[in-house]
Amino acid sequence: MLLRELRSTLRGCRTVLDVGCGNTSPLRFLPSLLLTGVDGYAPALEEARKNRTHDEYLLGGDVTHLGALFPDRRFDACVALDG
Repeated sequence: MLLRELRSTLRGCRTVLDVGCGNTSPLRFLPSLLLTGVDGYAPALEEARKNRTHDEYLLGGDVTHLGALFPDRRFDACVALDG
């Protein structure tokens, strides 16, 4: 059910920022997306990198100021999923 909702919600999106991505994400099952994962917990981010959960990764940063983390980037969508 979650994947169906994500597909519907993210229809037309190409780039997605996954805030607090942790070590895995259901977004990985949507192959048409370019996923950027950001998380403050290094071990989880390293596991996600090892599993190739996202296309790009960023450790840490203040997620309440995403513009400062990505000053030259724009995303079609930003998600924060809690597993």
